[in-house]
Amino acid sequence: MTSAYTPLECLREIRVEGQKILPSGAALPFSASEPEGISGSLGDYVALGKRWAASGALQKTLDTHGAILLRGLPIYSADDFSKLLHAFGWKPHEDVGNPVKRKVMAPSVARANEGPPSLCIPAHTEFGISTIFPSHICFWGSVVADEGGETPLNSGAWLLDRLIAEAPEFVKELQEKVASFVFVGEWRDLHHLPPSIGNIGDVGGNGVRNAWGSQIQPDDDEVTIKAKIEAQVKRISPETTWEWQSDGGLFTMQRVPAFRKHPNTGLPGVFGNVSSFYHGSRIMGTVQPPHLTPSGFYKPPPLYGDNSPIPTKYLDLLLSIIEDIRASIKWEKYDVLIIDNLSTQHSRLPWTAGNREILASLWDSGLEKETFPVKVL
Repeated sequence: MTSAYTPLECLREIRVEGQKILPSGAALPFSASEPEGISGSLGDYVALGKRWAASGALQKTLDTHGAILLRGLPIYSADDFSKLLHAFGWKPHEDVGNPVKRKVMAPSVARANEGPPSLCIPAHTEFGISTIFPSHICFWGSVVADEGGETPLNSGAWLLDRLIAEAPEFVKELQEKVASFVFVGEWRDLHHLPPSIGNIGDVGGNGVRNAWGSQIQPDDDEVTIKAKIEAQVKRISPETTWEWQSDGGLFTMQRVPAFRKHPNTGLPGVFGNVSSFYHGSRIMGTVQPPHLTPSGFYKPPPLYGDNSPIPTKYLDLLLSIIEDIRASIKWEKYDVLIIDNLSTQHSRLPWTAGNREILASLWDSGLEKETFPVKVL
């Protein structure tokens, strides 16, 4: 492989439809491919990946652009994808509080959300309802839809700038009160909730035990199981609270900051899942109390940290701005998408033709430990 292209050695920058130009003038995402007439092997790119990471070029590109799209590289399998990502020297992320069980396809690689094609997954920070979040989330296009199925991206810093300009009072309230997300589930029977609350429905056979039960042993009694689950819940944030129901149901209020500052750029940005939780409750018709669907599924919108409601006019504005500023690029087979989870949110659009299988991989570079809540805006 010859020649050198900046910012990533041995790649050429390309323009793709759906990129968004950030206020800084940088493109989201930075998109690159092999130089014309040059065809590298997987081994070449594993070696390059190590050099990109060691030189700082990989993270510097992410600091500038928020995400990187690699197109046309010889990444033909989940194992290839895994080998490329392991070259970066990051540590695989530990899932804490994730109710979704993903099928592992290769080391540190699993299927992304397997919801139906009609499901829209709104913009969110990966594990943004927790203080235990990955620094990077990466995707690989194993099977791409013929129509739809994009993975839109939006800058948290740009989103915050827009909110400050258009709803400063909302930003002030979120900063002072943080955000609260409600989860309800039952540790033994994942498809049942206390009658007073409703029914969790079917989440692919997943739920509270999968989210919090990593330390549970087969011979643990009920007291031990609950103590182990509570120990995991406590890791989310000091402000998070929980309540056990009389029949074993677990009600958690996960309270986390809505804004964090990127450790490299120093830019504050929107961080978390306020938009995705609101979108979910809106499409289910559960924005207003008692937050139950006709079938009894409990889906409240996000709240302020003091449990007071967030006015829907602010939540609607949040969704509107995200749609206005997001980049949305059509997947091509074998695309690799590397996202700085500390600066950039992602989502998933429905697809109407063809099949889609996108694999995901979550990583900790160490920057996540330096991504602190914003104290003053």
